[in-house]
Amino acid sequence: MANLARDPGQNVDGIYALTLLSNLYAPPLVTRPDAWTVTVKVNDSGSDEPDFLISGPGNIAFDRRGYAWVTNNTFQGTPNSSNFNLVFKPNGQPADGRNRTPRSPLTGGGVLGGGYGVTIDPHGSVWFGNFGWGDCKGCDPSRNGNGSVSRFTRTGMPISPPDAYQGGPVRAMGMASDAEGNIWISSVGNNSVYVFKHGNPHQSVRFDQQLGSRPFDIAIAADGSAWVSNGLGPPPATIAKYALVNGALVQRFRHLLGDQLRGIALDSHGNAWVASQGDDLVYARGPDGATIGSFNGGGIKQPWGVTVDGEDNIWVANFGPLELTSDFTGRLTKLWGVNAPPGHNVGDPISPPTGYTVPTAGSEVLLHNGEPLYGPTGPPCFIPMMRQTAVEIDQAGNIWSINNGSPISPSTPSARILAAMGSSFLSGSQRRLLPKSIEIAGERGGSAPRA
Repeated sequence: MANLARDPGQNVDGIYALTLLSNLYAPPLVTRPDAWTVTVKVNDSGSDEPDFLISGPGNIAFDRRGYAWVTNNTFQGTPNSSNFNLVFKPNGQPADGRNRTPRSPLTGGGVLGGGYGVTIDPHGSVWFGNFGWGDCKGCDPSRNGNGSVSRFTRTGMPISPPDAYQGGPVRAMGMASDAEGNIWISSVGNNSVYVFKHGNPHQSVRFDQQLGSRPFDIAIAADGSAWVSNGLGPPPATIAKYALVNGALVQRFRHLLGDQLRGIALDSHGNAWVASQGDDLVYARGPDGATIGSFNGGGIKQPWGVTVDGEDNIWVANFGPLELTSDFTGRLTKLWGVNAPPGHNVGDPISPPTGYTVPTAGSEVLLHNGEPLYGPTGPPCFIPMMRQTAVEIDQAGNIWSINNGSPISPSTPSARILAAMGSSFLSGSQRRLLPKSIEIAGERGGSAPRA
């Protein structure tokens, strides 16, 4: 059992053969899995009203209590910006507002089309970036999807005004809080990096990057400096590092790197690991920007999100091919980090060539209200985990993976697809999905994230 927890891809064939010796548990797995993991499906927003079903979540952050705060892109069944985000208890149930806790779905504060931006400051306030696009039911049309920043208390009460904090970031994307409570924001719409000094949106500083840089994600180093991945759009893509010096933003360096950079995470040595969607690679750079390497094993396919566990190993959320396909299976990748044991190199895959996947064992993917994933007239879906955008680790060492979009057709926007995995718990060292009648199953443990 310990080996299953630590290395779920080991001896898969032999263990599968053992499962065929008895029919004690039914129905049995009909095909050999790629690894033995237990997955918990989370697809309940807290409301089954059509306008509040989970709809293309983007990113996730955990507060000190282990509550998960998740950005939500769209209204279910439409390509339009939603006006709510999500909050889950540590066990994956929607937050219910009891005992001064937040209630999901989370509304107010000017939320509009949450993208990749969510962070929690040292005082417990939760910040969301509003990417904003399309129409928004009940929203002020003058906003025109401008993008902005919203802020909530730890109990889920909005602090930002009804139209959010305007006049700064445009199309806010990645966000991060440093130890001083400064809020760092990547602003896609004007190719800039912003900092709300000590969390005050009215005291912000800005660094204008090159035209077309389109910054995506931000990660804070131990010394308070910030790494920024650039390249949401066409090349060139770059990685940059900034510091607050005497109240102003200073660029430490900027290097060409990869193609369409996405998520970024730092290990315990200060090395930056960056997902590069356009060339199917994960890059590693030293604290000074020096090259460590680029890696593509373990099922990496157009990676998007990256995180580092307590053993300095790397987890990768894979978005998958941009071209439309009906057979892409979402997967998570795990790589050896800088503490690779003898016989392994930095960046070698731990996950199998398929990545860690989540088969259904025959159950059709349904929304929480019971509707089929693609609607009553659409084709049935048997692929629970699809396009992954973010992966994070909670205080217990569980992996939460964000299932954002569907690869099947342009008429099936990401809003329709959050079925079997809104956020999936897979432990810090993966576990296996149980047979089809099991929807919620799990096991705690694994390597918790580094404080």
